[in-house]
Amino acid sequence: MAVHQCPRCELRFRDEPEVRAHLVDDHKVDPEQLEHHYRPGRTVRPHRDVPDPTADSDRRRRG
Repeated sequence: MAVHQCPRCELRFRDEPEVRAHLVDDHKVDPEQLEHHYRPGRTVRPHRDVPDPTADSDRRRRG
């Protein structure tokens, strides 16, 4: 299953319309700006692998 991540935060969604609604509702993005990124025929590259949440904490301990 493909997962679409918000380009402005760490939230992930099942499909593109959910990401668009989130951007407009929560980040107050102008819907017309989204047409440039989400136009017909152009697909958004989904995140296929969920990031490892322990990778960041390991880096903090070492640094």
